[in-house]
Amino acid sequence: MLNRSESALARVTLQLSRLEKRDWELWVIVSLTGILVSIGLLAILFRAAFKSDSVHFELTVSRSLVTALFVLITLVNTYLVTKRFEVRRLREQLISTTLQNQVIEQQSFTDPLTEIYNRRSLDRLAGQFISQARRRGSALCLLMIDADNFKKINTRFGHLTGDFVLAEIAGILKTMIRGSDAVVRYGGDEFLILLAVPF
Repeated sequence: MLNRSESALARVTLQLSRLEKRDWELWVIVSLTGILVSIGLLAILFRAAFKSDSVHFELTVSRSLVTALFVLITLVNTYLVTKRFEVRRLREQLISTTLQNQVIEQQSFTDPLTEIYNRRSLDRLAGQFISQARRRGSALCLLMIDADNFKKINTRFGHLTGDFVLAEIAGILKTMIRGSDAVVRYGGDEFLILLAVPF
């Protein structure tokens, strides 16, 4: 499960870095547009200022040039604001989708009653534990736990009480293992513990 989470995190990181690159490109466009407009205005002012031996500022600009400049600045700003909102929306959508996928994946491999791994996750967990034991040259231990007389609890006190007892058993098992171990609800009242033995 860890490898899949890491690959999902790597994909999200890559996509977020692409979005950041697009955001950075937008800022470059904003900066270049500002520089070009400033250079254009300065060129007009300096040309007007140095017409003769004396420096004077008498500026005459045609209405069509001012209108075109205003339209250009408006269009560029509208485009950039729209793109910034699009990048922000894509970023939020990416994060939201990734979190939802992680929750769905987590739920598909977790028993909803006991909040431990379910039988469906056993194949993947066992594969990880076996490959880890092979790499380290260590042993692997599997413990099967069956709650004795559990059917009597359901019969006498009802299924809600039985569910509570199963959740309590799972909670106790979770607190008694190390972080490198795993508890799986194998069946109704059966639990499996995978222990990575350090020798």
